Amino acid sequence: MPRRRNDPENTQGGGEAKEPRINRGEQHSKTASPSSSYHGDDSPQVIQPTISTWEEDFKDQPPVWAKDRTDLCNTINWFRSYQGSSYTINKTCYGFLLDGHGGPRDYIDDEIVITRVGGGCVVENGSVIQDKDLSEATSAVISLRASKDSRLAVGLIIGDKNDAIWRKLPHKYNVMGWFRVVNVWFEKTDNGKFGARVRFQKLGLENPSWWAKKGSEDPLSLSQRMLIGAQSEICRTCGKSSMLTYEQGWMCLQRNCEACWKLKNGTSPTNLIYDTTFLSSREPPDDNIQPHFSLIPDLLTDMANPDAPTRRDAWRGVVCPVCKKCISRKHWNGWICSDPLDNNTGHQATCQWQMTMDMSAISIQSVLEIGATKRRSRTDREALIQPSIQTTSSYKIVTYAIDDVGRIVHFSARDSTLQKPNGPNELFERLQEVDLGMCRFPIVGLAIIRITKHRLGSKGGPTALRGEPAYKHKYSI
Repeated sequence: MPRRRNDPENTQGGGEAKEPRINRGEQHSKTASPSSSYHGDDSPQVIQPTISTWEEDFKDQPPVWAKDRTDLCNTINWFRSYQGSSYTINKTCYGFLLDGHGGPRDYIDDEIVITRVGGGCVVENGSVIQDKDLSEATSAVISLRASKDSRLAVGLIIGDKNDAIWRKLPHKYNVMGWFRVVNVWFEKTDNGKFGARVRFQKLGLENPSWWAKKGSEDPLSLSQRMLIGAQSEICRTCGKSSMLTYEQGWMCLQRNCEACWKLKNGTSPTNLIYDTTFLSSREPPDDNIQPHFSLIPDLLTDMANPDAPTRRDAWRGVVCPVCKKCISRKHWNGWICSDPLDNNTGHQATCQWQMTMDMSAISIQSVLEIGATKRRSRTDREALIQPSIQTTSSYKIVTYAIDDVGRIVHFSARDSTLQKPNGPNELFERLQEVDLGMCRFPIVGLAIIRITKHRLGSKGGPTALRGEPAYKHKYSI
């Protein structure tokens, strides 16, 4: 006989029976179990090595992972947020990151994720404190509700600083999969400020979750499961529905309601615990909830096309087909999984995949034709600095004099100069025929590592040997 799946003591989505992971003040000790981690011609050249499998406390490995946020955002097109937990387009959430400082009562099982909605928080002594009230107008709340209302699937990523999963994650950033937004509600924190929470439910309840405990049973088919929704009531004050979320009892969770966060006896709850029926509830499948992007970007498929290396999307990162790592394109002619620029010796021994492309030479004529449309002379008679212009047989010379600073001189070569033997035109062609070691280097000094959008040679000076470009000023792009 099939097992009942509506028992709150059963594992959500399959697996051994265990108590729901609920934050009960400081009663639980959040300890993570130790685990090991692993991390041409006209067509692209691909080196396909074999890698050894890795052992973890998880049922499987993530479909995509990244060693840092730059590689993640360069590769995953549904999450390009270098800061913050939510990635939005047109006020709609497409991707969400679960990392450190999630707040109390963060909850993760094989199918459900409950976490804090970002915004208005500060970190004090390692704990997240709600410093400002969130409201219905908070951008993160609006974007998550827009995803729910438009039936847009949201991609979830879990970072290794997240302790709600109670196990050591295999990588810095791990893609979980597609989820639906079930509910967004408000709750009052201990200091009287209003925060917000969101509940996600995994799409494809019949499919095993890679983050499920190793050795756990696969989930039952939908025909064998009893999907029971959460209980809810209508507020007599505002007339809106709120779920029975906490064990302390039902209360209105609508931010603008006068009865918000008050139990039926008129008091405000303390020491919150999630209701077990709320945790075990599941929304029925909805085929209309679909993602806008592919979970795993497939940029490599188009790289065999002749124009692929110079297309704008070829600047982006790719997913290693061997180890599923996100790889930024740091090199001029392709991607290297175990990149020496990363100074990551641990991963170099496990995956040696790389892909190089034949960089077709760009004709000087095509550059001149494009440049002519952008090189129109502009005269601003109200500009603070008026240039002086001189012409010679070889150059047009434009000089900008800056008081108490100096001069900026721009030499614009004439056609007779450009076409000379060993002149600029020939130099342009020769530079495309040699390997200059052009790379994108990290911009040092930022809280989050970023890489430049332009490429520099690796022979610029002593700092280049340490993986840093030999130039003084860097700009975050």
